Amino acid sequence: AKHVNHTLGVPLKNISINYNAIPDVDLQISKTQARQELQLQDSDFILLTIGRLRVQKSIETLLLAMPFIKDKIKNVKVMIIGEGELEKHLKKISTKLELDSIVKFIGGTTYPEKYLLASDIFILSSVFEGLPTVVLEAFRASIPVIASDIDGVNELIRDEVNGLLFEPKNAVQLGNNVMKLFDQPEFRKQLGSSGYDTYKSKYDIKMYASEIEALY
Repeated sequence: AKHVNHTLGVPLKNISINYNAIPDVDLQISKTQARQELQLQDSDFILLTIGRLRVQKSIETLLLAMPFIKDKIKNVKVMIIGEGELEKHLKKISTKLELDSIVKFIGGTTYPEKYLLASDIFILSSVFEGLPTVVLEAFRASIPVIASDIDGVNELIRDEVNGLLFEPKNAVQLGNNVMKLFDQPEFRKQLGSSGYDTYKSKYDIKMYASEIEALY
């Protein structure tokens, strides 16, 4: 809004912003069932990321955080959903860091909701984004989100309110945030609930439609 005001001279009172919105879903299965279908154990602590395997997504940052994390969380697993030109490069990094036993490259999927339901934390390590729909999908699934502090993402996430933010490409900060949520299950649950509340109040397609109708 401030950019439009400054660039075009449109008064702030005349500017209305409607963000992305997504529909609600009902998977009709439990977290345990989702894990069974994905061949995951109830005892696994699952970190999930979803996105194209490209430079802007900085999946490498997540991989670089994992040696520190795996030494402290013995049952940690990482699911990486997405395809792209960096797949071979990222797999080489995973092997070099001795992560192949805990990191799984899923490839593409038309059913990301099941993976979200099965996971404990969603991670977005991008170095630039628009307004990422995948964060809204994590909010909708009540999964706590750890994301890089970049434009677009920090419009959705208030640090330690409905998610955690870390400096882009800072694997140490990312690892520390994962440990914070692992060590504090109640805080983890609280962030997931706050993310869901954010989705329902601002980004549910029904809310979006009513706001559009109000404009006209």
